[in-house]
Amino acid sequence: MANDTFAGVVYPDTYEGLLAMTQSVQLINRRLAAMVGNMDFALNSIVSAYKDEDALKLHSLLDQYIAAQKASAAMQKAQVNAGINVAFPTIQ
Repeated sequence: MANDTFAGVVYPDTYEGLLAMTQSVQLINRRLAAMVGNMDFALNSIVSAYKDEDALKLHSLLDQYIAAQKASAAMQKAQVNAGINVAFPTIQ
């Protein structure tokens, strides 16, 4: 069986291969969501423990970091989905 290549990524040419790849992407998405959730919890814990100006500055910096991580995860998800749609246009 041959595989298709798109943007340097090898995509499987069978339904089973696509299913395995999709499950891997879903697992990555769940792990990214858990990581962001853990960072958010840690951030709130820091701020509730330290209500001074430095903690609020740290809170702002961590908020920016979390937003950047969310944007990066969304971009990666979109790129993976775009690759799947190009490699398998009939599978929705």
